[in-house]
Amino acid sequence: MKAVNKAVRIIERVNDATGFATGVIIVAMFAAVTYSVFLRYVIEAPTRWVVDVGEMMLLPLVYLPLAYIQKEGGHVTIDLVVTQIHGRARAATNVFVSLLGVFFAILIVWQGGLTWWSFYQRGKLSMIAALPEHPATFFIPLGGVFFGLQFLIQLGRNIVAFRRGEEGGFAS
Repeated sequence: MKAVNKAVRIIERVNDATGFATGVIIVAMFAAVTYSVFLRYVIEAPTRWVVDVGEMMLLPLVYLPLAYIQKEGGHVTIDLVVTQIHGRARAATNVFVSLLGVFFAILIVWQGGLTWWSFYQRGKLSMIAALPEHPATFFIPLGGVFFGLQFLIQLGRNIVAFRRGEEGGFAS
């Protein structure tokens, strides 16, 4: 059990780090766009790479924070239904939702992995600056793995809550 608890702590620390990394990416995007606007309108020397890099930064911005947001209970919930259920019934609902989350994370990893592999094999390049796109698409399955692991952690917690007759939940 100690090994499981240690693994949970490590996974949740990694998920916290992905939340922080997402913030760094947002700052980097802001800086790149500001730099591009400055060059285009002040120096009259537009850049070619900022649009491509900005588009590639969108993938980690979407997929990296999935697990962190799930850990913090930040994803959309249907409160109208959940607030009407209490005790073991709520824990059972949370177990079911956790299983659905694992299923969708598996789909993200599977389809994202196929996309990444396709881009890698074909050597797909961006339209403007001809940058390789496969590094950016790797964040799809990577984010899906962390998302799935967070749902597995919450599944375990919700199963324990169900056994104890408690409600469980999703925020850590």
